[in-house]
Amino acid sequence: MKLIFDENKARYGKRRIKAELNNRGYKIGLKKVRN
Repeated sequence: MKLIFDENKARYGKRRIKAELNNRGYKIGLKKVRN
């Protein structure tokens, strides 16, 4: 998650990070990203 956040210059919120993780093949819930 930190890598995705850093790659996008800290402009990604929790929903976009979750979507990116799902695109990369990780199945993770929004609550996990939020924490």
